[in-house]
Parts: sequence; C-alpha cells; structure tokens
Amino acid sequence: MSGGGAVARVAPRPGGDARRGAVALLLLIAGCGARPPDPTATPPTLTVALAGDVFPDAAPFDPAWIRTLRAAEVAVINLEGALTTTPPVPCPPHLARAQCVRFVGPTTFAHALVAAGVGVVGLANNHSLDAGAVGLTETIETLTAAGLTVAGAGPAPWSARTVERAGLRLAVFTVGTVRAHGVPVRALEERTAHAPLDAVAERLAPAVRAAATTHDAVLVWIHGGREGAAAPSGAQRHLADGLIAAGATLVAFHGAHVWQGFERRGAALVAWNLGDGHRPGRPGPILTVTLSRTGVVAARTDLEPDDGVSR
Repeated sequence: MSGGGAVARVAPRPGGDARRGAVALLLLIAGCGARPPDPTATPPTLTVALAGDVFPDAAPFDPAWIRTLRAAEVAVINLEGALTTTPPVPCPPHLARAQCVRFVGPTTFAHALVAAGVGVVGLANNHSLDAGAVGLTETIETLTAAGLTVAGAGPAPWSARTVERAGLRLAVFTVGTVRAHGVPVRALEERTAHAPLDAVAERLAPAVRAAATTHDAVLVWIHGGREGAAAPSGAQRHLADGLIAAGATLVAFHGAHVWQGFERRGAALVAWNLGDGHRPGRPGPILTVTLSRTGVVAARTDLEPDDGVSR
C-alpha cells in the first residue's frame, strides 16, 4: 500500500485449520460413494396411447385395439357417455332423435376399460350429463373405484391430473368445447371443464404454464372440432398454438368423429382429431406418442384411421 501505511492482517481463529481439515475430509468421504453421471445413459421416455371417443356400449373390445393400449405405459381415452344405473335424461320434444342422442352404459364397463389397459379417462364432453348430475357422479365414483384416473370432471375439473410412470411425471388436462343437445351449457360448466373453443386458451394457459414447471410433460386432451370435417379449423390451430406456447408437450383433439392427422410443432405435437376410439364392433385409430423431458421423441398410428364420419 502506498504512503507507508501498514497492511492489516487478520489473525486466524483458534482451531480454524483443524475445522477446515475435518470438513474437507468429510466432503472427500461423501464424494467417494457418488457416481458421476453416465453421458451414454439413455434418457427416460414415456409412451402414451391416445384413443378418441369410446362409447359405453363398445365392449367387447377388438383384441388388436387392446394389445396396442396395453403396450403403452399410459393409455388415455374420452368416455362418450355415462356409466350408471340412472336412466338417461329425456330429450326435449322439439329435438329430433338425430339431434339428441344419449349414451349410457353399465357400471361394469369400467372393468372392461381396466382390462383393456386404459389408465386415464376424460369426462369433459357433451355426453357426460346424459344421465344427469346423479349419473355423472356415479360415473366418476365407478371409474375411480376401478382404479382409473378421471380428468375433466369431479372436484377441480380444470386442474391437471398427474400420472407418474417410467420415472416421468405427466400432467393431463381435459376440456370439452362441444355443446350438448337438451342439456344447459351452465350445467356442463358447473360439473365439467367446459368452455367455447375460442375461450379455452385464456382459461387453461396459466394452468398449463404452471404444470410445465412441475411436470416432465403436459398433455391437453380436448373434445372439440367440427364434426365430419376433413381438416382442423382455424380456431383449433389458434388454440393449439397458444397451449404449446404455454408449455404443452402434446395437444390432442377428439370429437369430430373423423381422423384429421397429426403434426410436429418443434418439440411438441398436435393431433388435430383422433376420430372415434371404439364403437360397438368398430375399433378406431390409436395414436402412440413417446415423450421425454425434452419433448416428443416419436409418434405413430397403430390402427387404420377412419376416412369418414363414424355412424
């Protein structure tokens, strides 16, 4: 230091060297058992099978359809109807039969889903109240008792359901956008995750963004799209873009009753419409997607897609 000033020196604390030596020894011992990461190790992946609208009178299922679902680590469907002992809600007299159809099946159908390899069941659709609120409650209870994860209805229907498999955490959101004939929109909104297609992104994007920080992948399962249309609408494309920007890994539509294909969006994937998952005697296409912590690894269809409206 210039100017002839003295340099101040801090005297060591008594026993300081001994303490530092002990800490160094403990760190050395702790490190002896740790293995360095293997740069050649394969990152964990998760296979997810997606089947669209499955009707509650569809069993027995096609054997090939079952094998495809069972081969995946997570299988997700949309249940198009109710599983209950409650009778269907009568259709209003002013609606023709073609405009008002009720799908109600036996509670034993839940066991058929489990046996087929299904793990997650979405209930956010325009037929979830085909047997009224009592029927929906029994459907949720029946599926839950069978060991299935229910999404899109019940407590906190807009919240993610977490599925953990193969060391990865998958968040599943389910939302319905199709209006039900003869059922008030407010009833759907009160009991399921339901909103118009152009309002879903605003409602769901914050939850997707939050889930993306606590999960390895995020699936958004949407009942919507123009029935019978050969291609997705502009509203579908806009919604998919918004959800992917919020952090969704996989966005899949169902409900149009036709196959509309799928496409990659960077590390994410959009299935524009999956068609019907399974009608009585008629299996539909299954989209199997392999996910990792960095996004979609691969995708394929395992059964022949429909080329027209399922009747």
